Amino acid sequence: MGTSKRLCVIVHEGDDEAETEARTREAQERALAEHIAAHPEDAGLTVRGFIWLVWLIVHRPQIADDEATAEYVESLRQGTGPALTPRRITHPNERLI
Repeated sequence: MGTSKRLCVIVHEGDDEAETEARTREAQERALAEHIAAHPEDAGLTVRGFIWLVWLIVHRPQIADDEATAEYVESLRQGTGPALTPRRITHPNERLI
C-alpha cells in the first residue's frame, strides 16, 4: 500500500529544464526538512516517500523593444502620449448614478 502523506512546494521556473528540476529538488528537500522538524515520527522518510504537489511558476520571457520604449518615453515628455487620468474605482455592489 502506498503512502498517503502529501507535501506541497512552489517552484519558480529556471532558465532551462535542468535548473527547474534542481530548484524542485531543493524545494522538496527543504519542505521535507521542515516537515520532519514538526513531525519527528516521520524521521527516516525520504522525498520519495511522499506524494508531491508542485506548483510551477512559469515566467513569460520579457522582450524589450528599445526603439518602441524610447518613442513612448519621448511621447510622454512631449505630452502627446496616452493620457493618465484618475479613475474612480467602485465596489461591485455600488451603483453608479
